[in-house]
Amino acid sequence: ARFDSKNLALGIVPECAFDPVIDVFDFPKACQLFACSDGVIDNFGCDADFGERQRRVECMLAETPPALRLKRLRSAACGSHSRQWWT
Repeated sequence: ARFDSKNLALGIVPECAFDPVIDVFDFPKACQLFACSDGVIDNFGCDADFGERQRRVECMLAETPPALRLKRLRSAACGSHSRQWWT
């Protein structure tokens, strides 16, 4: 499932536009929740628009076993940046 942000961060919208209701999601079995900033998505190709890069991240996460997801994500990011960026 995808959970899109409903509110902008940093208080840059008027109070009347902010929705303070907390969403609660029930999952029928154990799962992982992956949340990231647009900086992570930007690591998945300057050759594509944001939507395509986001799709690449989602596909990579879906096809990778849960125990290996973070390692694979880091590896992909290091492919486009210096390894020192992660230290």
